[in-house]
Amino acid sequence: MKFSTFTKVSSFFLIGAVAAKSLLPGKRGGLGKIALARRAVEAANTKFRDAVRLGKAADIAALYSDNAFLLPPHQDMINGRDNIEAFWRTGLEMGIKDAVLTSAEVDVHGDRIREIGTYTLKIWPEGKTAWEDAGKYLVIWRKTADGSLQLEADIWNTSLPARP
Repeated sequence: MKFSTFTKVSSFFLIGAVAAKSLLPGKRGGLGKIALARRAVEAANTKFRDAVRLGKAADIAALYSDNAFLLPPHQDMINGRDNIEAFWRTGLEMGIKDAVLTSAEVDVHGDRIREIGTYTLKIWPEGKTAWEDAGKYLVIWRKTADGSLQLEADIWNTSLPARP
């Protein structure tokens, strides 16, 4: 069977179009998974911010898996949802009033999502002057059987100079 030049060129463009479509956002393709993961992460980050603003440590802890790890700056590693809830309860009591999380990069690895971003915390201890902390973070999210995300590992550190 002999193919004409037109058939060869048409086939080339058809294959190219199919390959290009697989890279577009959607239910299939490399970018589609990342776009969906980014939306899910941003929704979870909004829940985190809302829980901080409302002062609800239990709602913050609910975003973590039962055996999650929290690696806060200048402290020992914290393991387990109950201990993580206690950490955030203490932070809220000490004056954390807002947390703004901004994703810079989201990658999908099977049922795990790695998120790298920046944060700003607004802290206003009772009877003291309000101040802000800003820094960067890396978290690992796990997609659960029901499709929701839970934090498995959470580490952050400030970009500000040490306070005297």
